Amino acid sequence: PRAQSSYPATMFAMAGAVTGLAPSQILFSSPPPASLFTRLRPHLHRQLSILPTSPWFQQPAIDSLVLQGIATRRLRGARAQTTAAIQFLSDARRRNERHLMWLHYLEPHAPYQRHRGFDLGTSVAQRYRSELAFLDRELGRLFRFLRRSGAYEDSLVVLFADHGQALGEREYIGHHVFLNGWIMDIPMAWRGPGVTPGVVQTPVQVTDVAPTVLRFLGQPVPGRLAGRSLLAGDPPADRALIA
Repeated sequence: PRAQSSYPATMFAMAGAVTGLAPSQILFSSPPPASLFTRLRPHLHRQLSILPTSPWFQQPAIDSLVLQGIATRRLRGARAQTTAAIQFLSDARRRNERHLMWLHYLEPHAPYQRHRGFDLGTSVAQRYRSELAFLDRELGRLFRFLRRSGAYEDSLVVLFADHGQALGEREYIGHHVFLNGWIMDIPMAWRGPGVTPGVVQTPVQVTDVAPTVLRFLGQPVPGRLAGRSLLAGDPPADRALIA
């Protein structure tokens, strides 16, 4: 309930998630800092990112800061992305290959669309909720596969958002501009073998994703990261998060 982004937009928020670094550390790092994908390349059989076709994900900085050479598929819409994710995971499990997949849905995101079967109205907020309902159905399809396939028993599954969205607060619609809770507060949930069920009441951030995944896979966690492994215990209540 106290999860936050580290930046009010995708580029540095996702770079923070896969590197464990704060935006300032990423911005002034030369060459680009090592990501989960580069650190884990020697230890996995396969890695894949499944991204939207949005122009935001065509920018060179996505390749240099986040992907760093990982195999990538860009598909239009959550339904096509979910199908591709299930196919990749099915194949990797059938071959008994250790794998890492980054599946990034664009929904809910501008331009907000009304989806068939989830037509809740024409306002911005109603179209946003339509996108949420549409994505919820696709997440349900993905989670049912994870449950049926046995992935829940031997895989770490991480669900989080890169940022929130303003829907009229302070007369603003979108993100990038403010650091208020409606843009910086995000959902975050983890499931995996050895992860004790419970709620982490102390502050966490997207930068905690990389060190947690590294620790889960038995890899060293660099000391200079802004994030910390959530498998090492709950962060302290007085933890300071910088955005």
